[in-house]
Amino acid sequence: MTIGIIGPELSGRQIQEHLKAISPETKTILYPRETTAGALEVIDQCEAECTAVLFTGVAVCTSVIQRHTMVRAYEYVTKDAYSLLTTLREMEHQGFALDDFSIDAVEPHVIEDAFSERIITPQHIRYLPFSSLDEEVYTRWHQELWDRGEIKVILTGFVWTYHHFQEKGYPVFYLSGSRFTVREAFNRLVTRLELKEAHSAQLVVELIEMACTGEGGGSYYSDRLKACQSEGLIIEYCRKIQAAFFRSGQNSYIIFANRGGVKREENYRGLYDLQSHILKIGLHPSIGIGIGSTAYQSELHARKALSYAKSGKGSYIYMVDEEGSLVGPLGNEQSISYDLISHDAEVEEIAWHAGMSSAYIAKLMALIQLRGSAVFDVAELADCLGITTRSAHRIVNKLRAAGYASVRGKETSAAGRPKSLIELHLGKTAPAQS
Repeated sequence: MTIGIIGPELSGRQIQEHLKAISPETKTILYPRETTAGALEVIDQCEAECTAVLFTGVAVCTSVIQRHTMVRAYEYVTKDAYSLLTTLREMEHQGFALDDFSIDAVEPHVIEDAFSERIITPQHIRYLPFSSLDEEVYTRWHQELWDRGEIKVILTGFVWTYHHFQEKGYPVFYLSGSRFTVREAFNRLVTRLELKEAHSAQLVVELIEMACTGEGGGSYYSDRLKACQSEGLIIEYCRKIQAAFFRSGQNSYIIFANRGGVKREENYRGLYDLQSHILKIGLHPSIGIGIGSTAYQSELHARKALSYAKSGKGSYIYMVDEEGSLVGPLGNEQSISYDLISHDAEVEEIAWHAGMSSAYIAKLMALIQLRGSAVFDVAELADCLGITTRSAHRIVNKLRAAGYASVRGKETSAAGRPKSLIELHLGKTAPAQS
């Protein structure tokens, strides 16, 4: 395992030394940046070269994860009571009283714990908790206290601030992470890494079923040619994600892959490309993706997802994840996510009154949230749900009968007859009064 350490060189070197004693077999690479903002400059290189990332402090970590999506497991080193006690001993050694000082970016309980150990009740401590990623904020705060004569010593958890006051000749001490906090951070990082690897190793099942579009004459030879062409595309897709595949029937395939190989943006794009290429051949692919804690659950979820993909008018991709939530159609602007099994009393209440499944009500609610509007015409609703207009009419009629939908008005256009606008009332726990 190789750990990349990101942060100021002073604290980074200290952490390297502690890790050498804690885990001699672990390789470390230091990516020194003296400011929190500068850490963003090296994160891509660090993640490319290392197994995991250890930040020297919470500010560096927060600065990066607010602006960068981490692909590696990561942690940061905290400052504990032992860190503060070590600094207090150094203050005493240099002849400073354990009072009249300012301290930043340390949790209040750390200060309390440290002074309880020394059986000291300081009277003139100024404390500024972690609230900003800008080291200059803390530097100005210390400076103002010093200028007003309220402090005689500065304690800081920021290397940049420490060097600033050191260069000016101020009595300043740096709060470094102790071996204990480095060990804790290392153990948390190892646990994160193990969980990430286990998560990535989850089995994903993808089911593909293809139907002829009716083009090309539908002869035996043309159908076989389409099948051979589509199988070649599936083989190439499986090669890219390192998956195994098997025929499960005529023009039907089952694919087994690891979650880590599937749930990457580039592999999703590969699946969308597969869908597009099969369509060009003259076949309509319906694709269901299942993720679960066991192989059985993954396949079960894939079959549920496939049934939704096949229920629409076109070619769709749906996914059911380990939580039982349905997402789809993937690669579509109208993609939504909702729970197949509802535990929401409101959803179940509406479903009971309307005579519909709670999963379908949840789907409609998710669609309203996605669009930011509860007003549809029936054709639009059918298109969003991937069903026929006749089926959409049946849904609307059920909802209207139960008081959960009403005619909002008519939309006129330059061509064609006016369309009835339907407003869905799915945020209520009781049917609307008609």
